[in-house]
Amino acid sequence: MPAAYCTADDLTEVVLQAYLTKAEELAEGIQAKAVAAANSMVEDALRPVYVLPLPSVPDTLRQIAATLAAHKIVGAVTSLLNETEFKFLLDQVQQARKALARIRDGEDDLGFERLGAVEVNDAKVSVIAPARIFDRKTWERF
Repeated sequence: MPAAYCTADDLTEVVLQAYLTKAEELAEGIQAKAVAAANSMVEDALRPVYVLPLPSVPDTLRQIAATLAAHKIVGAVTSLLNETEFKFLLDQVQQARKALARIRDGEDDLGFERLGAVEVNDAKVSVIAPARIFDRKTWERF
């Protein structure tokens, strides 16, 4: 089970509580499902880079997870997701995904213990193959 990078309470930093309440009325359990999905997405991005579980949850990760969860909630209960009313949310989601990708790729450091680098063995490999049919001399004739 993924760590709680955000909770239902953190969603109010992204969308109004009234909207979250209405979304919950229309689709019971949507907040819990969206939060769980967002937490999984964040954990999946962190798994190749950091030793999990993290000792604490940075505000950056909390904001990323809350934004991703809010986007799922809004998208599940409205067809207006591409309208200008929710443009701020779409912009925030794009920024959150980019930030998560930078963390995953190691460009941004959260300050926690990282997984060790994979060591590359410099062993040599011998290949046995049949003689070349087309070599440089063959192609020079054309």
